[in-house]
Amino acid sequence: MDDLGDPEPSEDAVEDNDSFGPEINKMSFHIGSPPYSHHHEITARRFVRTQHELDEHYSKPAPPKPTIRTRLRRTLCCPKEKVGEYFSTLLPIVNVCRTYKLSYILNDLVSGITIGCLSFPLGIAFGVLASLAPEYGLYSSFSPVILYILFGTSRHISFGTNGIISLFTSELVHKHLPAAAGPNSTNPEDDIILKSSIASGSTCIIGLILLLMGILRLGFIVNYISSSFVSGFTAAGGVHIVTSMLPNALGITIPRFTGAGQLVLTYKAIFEKVPEIHVASMITSIITAATLLLFKDVINVKFRHKLKTPIPIDFIVVIIATVISNFANLSDSLGLKVVGEIPAGFPPPRMPYLSIDLVLDSFVVAIMIFMLSVSMSRLCEAAHNYRVNDNQELVAYGLSNFVSSFFLCFPSCAGPARTITLCLMGPKSTLHGFISSFFILIILLWIGPLFRMLPISVLSTMVIIAVKNLVTQMKDLPEMWRLNRYDFLIAVGTNLSGCFIDFPYALYVGVILCMFTVVLQSQIPEVYLLSKLTTEDRFLNSKLYDHILTHPRIQIFKFESSLYFATAEAFRKKLFELTDGKFNLHAKLTKSQQSYVVAVPPGSMQNMEHLNRESVESFTRLPWDGLHDKSLHNKDYVIIDCSSINYIDINGLRILIEVICELENVGVTVVFASCNQYVRRFFKKSQLASKISEERIFADIWDAFSALIM
Repeated sequence: MDDLGDPEPSEDAVEDNDSFGPEINKMSFHIGSPPYSHHHEITARRFVRTQHELDEHYSKPAPPKPTIRTRLRRTLCCPKEKVGEYFSTLLPIVNVCRTYKLSYILNDLVSGITIGCLSFPLGIAFGVLASLAPEYGLYSSFSPVILYILFGTSRHISFGTNGIISLFTSELVHKHLPAAAGPNSTNPEDDIILKSSIASGSTCIIGLILLLMGILRLGFIVNYISSSFVSGFTAAGGVHIVTSMLPNALGITIPRFTGAGQLVLTYKAIFEKVPEIHVASMITSIITAATLLLFKDVINVKFRHKLKTPIPIDFIVVIIATVISNFANLSDSLGLKVVGEIPAGFPPPRMPYLSIDLVLDSFVVAIMIFMLSVSMSRLCEAAHNYRVNDNQELVAYGLSNFVSSFFLCFPSCAGPARTITLCLMGPKSTLHGFISSFFILIILLWIGPLFRMLPISVLSTMVIIAVKNLVTQMKDLPEMWRLNRYDFLIAVGTNLSGCFIDFPYALYVGVILCMFTVVLQSQIPEVYLLSKLTTEDRFLNSKLYDHILTHPRIQIFKFESSLYFATAEAFRKKLFELTDGKFNLHAKLTKSQQSYVVAVPPGSMQNMEHLNRESVESFTRLPWDGLHDKSLHNKDYVIIDCSSINYIDINGLRILIEVICELENVGVTVVFASCNQYVRRFFKKSQLASKISEERIFADIWDAFSALIM
């Protein structure tokens, strides 16, 4: 690449320069590289501009403001294309069917059968985990899936039962069971119909909450969910699920604990029951766990490129365990607990139990469903390079839960194990859900009763293996510690609070920690001085780089944060600390303190919360006169780089005024550079721009620096 040299100015450039008058100087400068660099030196040409001059010379004319009639016509006019697009957004299945290709059939068919084989055993297991009967897990694996196919937008989400939501459902059911049963009930713990009514009532309320969130377009909330919070929360949920299933896997019976410290009390009860462990149940659980781990973590992983679909080992284990248990009569000969009767058929619609007391707990579960499902969909869309509509997803989650609540379903959510399996298989559309739903329907109508001899220990072990990946997320903590200590704090705090206090507390503590870290990060801004390199026209951090040129009369102050109530005092303190060595501000400010106190009556700075045009005008008593002086020569200067300041509030404005006045009082002039659109609009609205001449606000640091040294 040849050296471009110093090009001759064009006639247009000369005319542009003349139009600005004598105060604006044309200049050429080199942005080059040191002799040891292999990069070529380039030459650039520019003019020194204030922000006002740049806007005046180059800004586009403002478009004419449309009339009320034009705006109404744009709002009310609805072309046919927009009508079709609107309805395809409300009902995504229409667009899926319209764009479906025959080449997708095999992939969707295999994916649907695989998920169906996985949904059946997990469904009946999560039905037991939710303190209901196994068939309720099958109901929740059918109706919500059909509805999600119609209204959902993610082709990799497997909607239906979820271990964490089943655990929440169990706690919710037992919490509201006494009130729903009434004073005359003898043993509400054995009333499955009453429990299912409470669970379906919560499902109905959850559906309405999620549907309302979708209608209000609140899908953007997902952007505020920290991945470290999700990791800590789901890991805590995994620990609780394993703990709930462990007694069944060992064949022991322990009391049910609720409230703070329930996990610790549960493990204490388990260890006390160690001598009573049912040997046959424990051996069955060990064999089941070994088989599942062998196929899931070894065979399916090692031969995934040769297998068209993962081996449905869960379904195979259920069939083998049922056959062995039935022919060997293990329930009588060895005392193994079995699932029991699974009624054939699909239940008729029934009105769920509704109570105002359910609303608060249901709201928490609704947020969990939204958070877990959207997090899973984000992982899948990142892996397959497509986008889901978060608002439409909320509508799909809401309708899936609301409608299915009338068919005895407990709250449904995206299942991590099934979703990850789908993500690896890569189905081409959401229609694979019809295949898995048809598989569950066949089991409900005809095959379900055949699994009455399935051992409970096998189901419990399958759940433990299914949530294994949730618990092992904590192995990423060392990497979190290396990358970001705040993420580590959020994940650990959320997990520990969920494990050692109670699972719902993981949500509250996690949200508080997320808010705390955001506030903490904003209150510790990066602050430093910029200096020009001696070898090229570039401004860098004075503390981090050598070969810098420090101008005796100019300090460039960089503040990498918004300027608001939490950072305002840090802005003022750091500005005076960093510039004190150059201008000896401490001594000058101390000397002028008495006159400054007289100039600013006591209390005037404490009333800035109601700052408006009148209150700004009241600052005429301050030494503003120097600010109107347009001469920028033979003075000391502080250039404030505003490129990282995206927000200013009343406290920030107050600090700016104080800093400007104090520095002007000791002979230091404040100049602003690189102000974005928001900061410039804020200056104009606050009337600060009228107090500071336009010659003090420059387009960028180089313009400000060049103007001051000329």
